[in-house]
Amino acid sequence: MNNQQNNNDLQQFTNNQQNTNKEYKCDKCTKVFSQNWILQRHLKKCKGIIDKYSCQYCNKKFKHDNSRFSHYKICKEKKKIDSKSITITNNEQNISQQTINNNNIETQNNIENQNNIQNNIQNNITVLAFPKDGDYDFEFNVDHISNQFMKKLLQKVQHPQCKLNNFVDKLMANPTNRVIKKNNPNTSYSKIHKGDDKWEFGYDKDIYKTFTHHTTVAAINKIDDTKKSDKAKEVYYNLKNFEHYVKEVNEMDYESSEYNDILQRLKLIIVNLTKEWEEKDRLKNYDKK
Repeated sequence: MNNQQNNNDLQQFTNNQQNTNKEYKCDKCTKVFSQNWILQRHLKKCKGIIDKYSCQYCNKKFKHDNSRFSHYKICKEKKKIDSKSITITNNEQNISQQTINNNNIETQNNIENQNNIQNNIQNNITVLAFPKDGDYDFEFNVDHISNQFMKKLLQKVQHPQCKLNNFVDKLMANPTNRVIKKNNPNTSYSKIHKGDDKWEFGYDKDIYKTFTHHTTVAAINKIDDTKKSDKAKEVYYNLKNFEHYVKEVNEMDYESSEYNDILQRLKLIIVNLTKEWEEKDRLKNYDKK
């Protein structure tokens, strides 16, 4: 009986001791109390956790701003985030700087490429190869001859031969069309371009017949383009006269005196143009020096 009572007393003591060591935690502010009645009294006035001074990195709570500020110096989460931010910032700066450098390099390369292209256009013009006799696939470049030029040409009160001469001047203004050169009007030969900046001499009686044929074909093509323009009606009469003359020259008898006279006029045009071209080349080379 005494043993049973002792055991009961021991169990009661143990329970009381456990109850004494038990912690009672507030769900609002996480404070801990040793007695339940103390917790209940606290709950009546507890306003919960106030985040005014909480750490924005680890969420630890502080009563004063100074305490939170001191905590920032040792906060591990803050150090981790700061370390990542520095790495990201450095990477972004490196990427940004690299992008700027790449853009600058690309811009510089574009400028250099444009300059190289411009220099090639100015200094290394691809001149057409002089057409062989019977080469009907050859075409002069007439893209630079506008309908406005053709309209002004047709409005001039002059012989169709003069208009053809003016057309040839304009045709040769494009450097790619300068397939023939002649320095002296008294010689019986001229230089013709064979391609790849290679030139050779040819007899005038052969090459000027071919040259005249292709210049008249170029004129006929531009006349056809002019017909399609809205203002063709304004120059219709002169256009038809010029078209008739150009086609007549193209189909003229090679042995006729009239045709030979046309060839001589074209020769003089090429002589004058050759002097002009060579003078420009001389001045260009002089400027480079």
